[in-house]
Amino acid sequence: MAAVHRVPELVDDAVEEVLVRCPPDDPARLHRAALVCKRWHRLISAASFRRRYAERHRRAFHHPLGFVCNFTAGEVSSSFSGDDNGGADDHTAHFVPSPLSSFHPPGAAAGHRKMRALDARHGRVLLHDMDVDPISLDKMRLVVWNPITGEHRDLPRLPVVAYYSYYSPSCWNAAVLCAAAGDGEGCDHDSCHRGHFRVVVVGVNRRHNYAYSCVYSSEPGGSWPWSARTKCSMALHPGCRFDPNPSALVGDALYFVLQTNGDSSKILKYDLATERMSAVNLPPPTGFHYPRIAVLTMDEGGLGLAIVGQSSKIYMWSRVDGSDGGAEEWCQSGVIDLEKFLPANALVFDSPALVGFAGVGVIFIGTKVGNFVVDLKSDQVRKLGEGRRFYSVFPFSSSFRFPGPRY
Repeated sequence: MAAVHRVPELVDDAVEEVLVRCPPDDPARLHRAALVCKRWHRLISAASFRRRYAERHRRAFHHPLGFVCNFTAGEVSSSFSGDDNGGADDHTAHFVPSPLSSFHPPGAAAGHRKMRALDARHGRVLLHDMDVDPISLDKMRLVVWNPITGEHRDLPRLPVVAYYSYYSPSCWNAAVLCAAAGDGEGCDHDSCHRGHFRVVVVGVNRRHNYAYSCVYSSEPGGSWPWSARTKCSMALHPGCRFDPNPSALVGDALYFVLQTNGDSSKILKYDLATERMSAVNLPPPTGFHYPRIAVLTMDEGGLGLAIVGQSSKIYMWSRVDGSDGGAEEWCQSGVIDLEKFLPANALVFDSPALVGFAGVGVIFIGTKVGNFVVDLKSDQVRKLGEGRRFYSVFPFSSSFRFPGPRY
């Protein structure tokens, strides 16, 4: 009888070289590998492997696990303002898993009906309950949702300063972020989705021409749940409104687009450190119709801007230091021709709407014939969701969860 030769096991270094190449956009792969044997589980759960894995996949470590998409049951036009697109029953914030990820939020298969998403950042999603008198800010209900754990946390009512807006969902916007963002502590947001967070609400009082902000912190110790900073005098157009696209976090500041139907659109900057607001002018010409402007964070970390212009083109701008050390100015950084990516019938009936970004390389486009995700680096296009036209899309990413040690 022939002798049976056992195949020698791979040394730990060789196994680690294989495992460290598991893509971070599908966490289940590494978890399945950890179940092969105790030895592999020990390698994967080791702190040294975590550090090496995070360093290797640093750029992709926060690859979206999915997308939180807002839609209504009725028809959504490209000029959505949040004012006239059905009642609370029509609104749904729906989680659409990324095709590259196996992640599904617990208990969210049917979406958040009667809610709209306002923001998604640092492992959390901020929701606005449209079923609780959606236009009266004194009764407004905001909820912070953690899709990883399924936890929902109701926020206290806004302070009195917020009640003096015209009662319209488009007169204000909000963002959620890690409590350490912008405070100089350098949180890498790899594992902070269970920690403390902040919610920033910005709004405008069009009657008295000022902007206001309210900040909520989940950290204990404050005498009031919301801190209010009211006075930021601005020349506001009578038709100004916040668009439903995501805000941008750049350095220690949040940026929101404050739109009008003319040439008076601006970017509202909220400084997280000083809690002060200021206006940033758009690059000329600004005569583009609402809601075809979006702010974003550029690859190098600066402020970016995307404007949908004529002939289905998106004009990309970046904020750069002025010549000879002067004030910052806008510099056009590129032009995206949507005719190159979208099917012909998507551009016939209506102008496409820019509804979201995932970094600089991925854009989300809403059209009459469907929603499309365009990867500008690979020139790949795919449909996102079926049967509904989204009016805003928020990429959701969170920390990568490694298998824990066995005892």
